[in-house]
Amino acid sequence: MKKFVSKKLTLAILLLVGISVLVSGCGFAKKDTINITGVVVDANSKPIAEITLSIIDSDATVKTNKDGKFTFTNVKEGRNVLALIGNKGTGKIVVNAVKNMKSLTITYPIMTEIVIFHVNDTHSKLNNFPKLSWIVKDARDNYDNVFLLSAGDMFSGSPIVDQYDPKGYPMIDLMNKVGFDVMTLGNHDFDYGQGVLKGRMADAEFPMICANLEVTTDNLPQPEPYVFLTTENELKIAVLGLVQISSTTGIPATHPDNVVGINFTDGLTVAEEYLDLADDSNLFIALSHLGSSTDSDLANQMGEMDLIIGGHSHTVIEEPVLTNGVAIVQAGDDLTYLGKIIVTMENDHVANIDGELITLNEESPNIDQEIQKLVDDYNSDDSFNRVIGIATSAIDSQEELGCLMTDAMTEIHDLDIAFQNSGGIRVSSLEGEITVSDIYALEPFGNEIIRYELSVDEIEALLMKANRNFTDLFVSGIKYMVLTEWGEVKDVVLTDYAGNPIDETRTYSVGLNSFIASSATYDFEHDDPGVSIYSTMAETIIEYIDNGGNLDYDGVVRTGRSSNNVVGQTDVILSSADCYNGSNTAGNLIADAIRVYTGADIALFPSGNLNGSAVDIPVGSVNEGDLLQLYSSYINSNEYVVADILGSDLKQLIYERSARNKNADIQVSGMTYVINFDDTGDLADVECYLENGNVIADDETYTVSFNDYYYDSYYGVSGKVTNEVVGETTEQEMLLDYMLDLDSPLPVSLAEERVTIATNIIGQTDVTLSAKDCYNGSNTAGNLMTDAIRAHTDAQIVTFPSSYLNSSADDIQAGSINQTALLQLYGSYIGSNKAVVAEIKGSDLKQFFFDRSDRYNNADVQVSGMTYVIQLEAGNLSSVECYLENGDPIVDDEVYTVSFNDYNYNNYYGLADKVISENVSDSSEQSMLLDYIINLTEPIPGSLAEERITIQ
Repeated sequence: MKKFVSKKLTLAILLLVGISVLVSGCGFAKKDTINITGVVVDANSKPIAEITLSIIDSDATVKTNKDGKFTFTNVKEGRNVLALIGNKGTGKIVVNAVKNMKSLTITYPIMTEIVIFHVNDTHSKLNNFPKLSWIVKDARDNYDNVFLLSAGDMFSGSPIVDQYDPKGYPMIDLMNKVGFDVMTLGNHDFDYGQGVLKGRMADAEFPMICANLEVTTDNLPQPEPYVFLTTENELKIAVLGLVQISSTTGIPATHPDNVVGINFTDGLTVAEEYLDLADDSNLFIALSHLGSSTDSDLANQMGEMDLIIGGHSHTVIEEPVLTNGVAIVQAGDDLTYLGKIIVTMENDHVANIDGELITLNEESPNIDQEIQKLVDDYNSDDSFNRVIGIATSAIDSQEELGCLMTDAMTEIHDLDIAFQNSGGIRVSSLEGEITVSDIYALEPFGNEIIRYELSVDEIEALLMKANRNFTDLFVSGIKYMVLTEWGEVKDVVLTDYAGNPIDETRTYSVGLNSFIASSATYDFEHDDPGVSIYSTMAETIIEYIDNGGNLDYDGVVRTGRSSNNVVGQTDVILSSADCYNGSNTAGNLIADAIRVYTGADIALFPSGNLNGSAVDIPVGSVNEGDLLQLYSSYINSNEYVVADILGSDLKQLIYERSARNKNADIQVSGMTYVINFDDTGDLADVECYLENGNVIADDETYTVSFNDYYYDSYYGVSGKVTNEVVGETTEQEMLLDYMLDLDSPLPVSLAEERVTIATNIIGQTDVTLSAKDCYNGSNTAGNLMTDAIRAHTDAQIVTFPSSYLNSSADDIQAGSINQTALLQLYGSYIGSNKAVVAEIKGSDLKQFFFDRSDRYNNADVQVSGMTYVIQLEAGNLSSVECYLENGDPIVDDEVYTVSFNDYNYNNYYGLADKVISENVSDSSEQSMLLDYIINLTEPIPGSLAEERITIQ
């Protein structure tokens, strides 16, 4: 029977001990006492030095010498000799001291400690490899049996890796040097295609395994289904690899072209074929890229396993979750965490499994310098850091991003119309300076553009297929409206941008990315088979932005859904706006609907599934189409899981989700919660209450309804619940049923505040704080940040990137300064970026300002301690005049101490060879800002609005 305890066992070496006992007949021995001599040896009869032996109920102790020998003198007969293994040990051997003993051999249980490090879903992120390497190397110096495993999806997610020549090589290079032992294939590991994957498998100095696939072509070698790892004392560890398969497509979640010629089988079905591994090994591990929910199913199905190391769902499991006697772990994503498991073996079976997650994002001096240099070399490719344009306002909805991507297709390739699927948009926003790297993050798949000649009927057929339940395809060249009736698509109306019907008699050149063109999801009737333009989406978008410079997609909407079905009445405005800053009526409404339908005490709904850009529904009739626009398309497919959970685990979930992005991540019904931040901007605590105001109790059990996708993929609570019931009704169906069943309008009370980000007043201001219009000169938010950095660093001059100001943020009016509102004025980067304080000659400093102003003929840098004037002639930069704050000009041959943002300094400014000395601050820009305001004894004065940058 397996034994699992949460407390770690101290290292115990398992020895075979032989003790020879001789009876002394010397006259000096005390009456009724004996002398005991002997030797301690290991299983191979090798003497063991420094083993501590003691007498029970006595202070007498002795250590073995270098030959493993020991002597106890004057031991009372009947006393027990207790052998402790070293100073750390807990192992015990009891020998009764009997006068007539001649020799005694005692078999001590062999204890083996196995340390397993694990990662999953790294998605091409390299920057934490130096920390990972140091931790693993340190463990290998201190333990005999250390292994490093990956549960898949090491590739696809960063241009540094994904666009390298050859693709993916930097990841394999680092994995080799760090010393990975085995990796299972994940769905995104096929994203580069089989030819590339074959090359990376050949480069890898470790096996890539997978049991539930069969390769039927020569394009890819057949992976082994499992491997055996072996400990120093010959214990066998079986590692079985499994990859996620979609229940609808029968293949992993990758482009279908990437897996042609490979047959996949359900992982749960295949796993049972390898039950014999439990008998053939001492430790049986599933290296699973199935997702946390399926891992739970696997554990319930195969209790013969000892450990499941998971991936795919990006779940953060802080310590092993025990399911049917099987320990389940997973380590988040993006190399944010390194999982560490300690398996204690007693003789040949598992005695204990313990584990933890090590946070890699925190700063640490403990890094592998050799690996750091390698990572720096890979990151130094300036082509990815090249700025290609500026988003003058944040492009922060899928509609806006989709319009940008499709405009690139129509503009660069002279197409009439282009479509982009929502699932292929892989960032949530673009703002400020846009780099090549940003575009490869937006579209990391390498999809090519396929050109078709389509009639209007064929275009409508595509849209009817793709938008059956939600708006999935974004467009350039036309607008379209999907007409629905009770959730079913009835028609699609196509117009030009002005709203006029398009010409139904002509044929249009239409661009689709290759995923849309080949996926069964979008299989529509059309005559033209299509032809590749032989240009990728990423290349096309880069060229488009490069040609245009500044981008403004604020409020661009080209798709819509409409229904004439009135589903109810409302006395309160229904809004999905500002959902991350608290509750809203749309969030409260759907959470109430789910709670009523499921009968749960509490219902949770992801804020991310609210459509923050939707138009509010005014008081009066509620139209079905307008109502559904308040939510993301996922509500038509997401269902629910109802389960009982302890209050302590529910509160931990709310805390973790609030801490993830420091916002209101979950909308609720049946409860309220308050998010409190500390003075540094970090989450302090979350207070959770029932709707009646009572505190949610740690040891009470509550019936809670979860969104099934988040429950599976992100919440990580499957191992903490009981009485789990999985529903088959979608959130959309529950919402519409709830509305139709109401006898009266939605009340004003629906606007109640259920999620609160506690007011955190950190200072006062006599001037409006604004981040707007930052590229046309200085503003109060920029002046404030640079003053704060200057106060902290004591630099003469401070620079701060204008792109790090959030121009869409609400102004803070004169009066109190709320910390949350303040931080909204700036990009999230200030939480990690620091300051580089350097000495630089005036001539080089002035050249720096000229170069930055020349990029887009604007105010690229905010300042403190100086002013500058940008002179334009005929729209082009003529000169930049630089002055100290006292009005004196900056002198060419004078040396000035200047603070630069560390990220831009390293990636864009190109000053490393021009500075005389440099020093990196110990605090982030965010910390400097908050400290500055908190320590002010007077309100921020009106003089902060001074004009430090002028464009003439």
